[in-house]
Amino acid sequence: MLTLNLAAFYIPALPPHRPAPIMQIRTPDGEWRDERHGGAAHPGPRGWDELLRKMGYTRITRHWIEIDDLGLGGGRAHMCKVVPAAHVGPNGHAVAHLTTGLLPTCTSYTLLSHEHAEQLGGLEFGFHSGDVIECEYAVGHRMPHTGLGQVDPFDDTAGGDDSKQRWWWLLWYADETLLSTARVCGTEGRAPGNGRPPDTCALPLGHETASPPHSWQLTALIPGRPASASIRAARGDTPPRWPGQH
Repeated sequence: MLTLNLAAFYIPALPPHRPAPIMQIRTPDGEWRDERHGGAAHPGPRGWDELLRKMGYTRITRHWIEIDDLGLGGGRAHMCKVVPAAHVGPNGHAVAHLTTGLLPTCTSYTLLSHEHAEQLGGLEFGFHSGDVIECEYAVGHRMPHTGLGQVDPFDDTAGGDDSKQRWWWLLWYADETLLSTARVCGTEGRAPGNGRPPDTCALPLGHETASPPHSWQLTALIPGRPASASIRAARGDTPPRWPGQH
């Protein structure tokens, strides 16, 4: 057995108790970190690697390893060693950080459903079913993943005070997604080592309990930021579309 920092387990389906396969991420002592239900688009390791990318992780061992069924039934499971995708540089090798002084951002993402796009105002406000929503928290944060960060255009209660403006956030873990509202954090600070003026934190108010760093302390993996483009290029992803792009 490998000595693991994080381990991914692909567990086969066992109907009716486990109707779909499960990909789980666990720590060396077996603590659950994340999981995703559903089969891969492609059979075998290629599909399992794609599931890991969608969850925000990258395989760093050469092969998936076949193991016993973990007492869960359904046939033999497979495992590999993984790191958060933001810890992998453009050459595919694990790196300690991407930008000096900044912390890596979680690279998990999900797709906006038709129901949620309509709830956000639909095409009139630039939201489409299938929009890519990336997690904006730091790597290793507590679940759920959190992204979107869009001002609620229907909120007229703030009275011109930006600190009281309501924002929409999409929360997700496993196969569950939820639209939620919260004010923005707004804590001021300066990104390490770049000499730029102070910025305000664009994460939801109270984010510190799940992900302590403020947005200006993180490598930004969102549209228009170099870190995002370089990582997706290294992964060979098809260019996705974000909310508001046409």
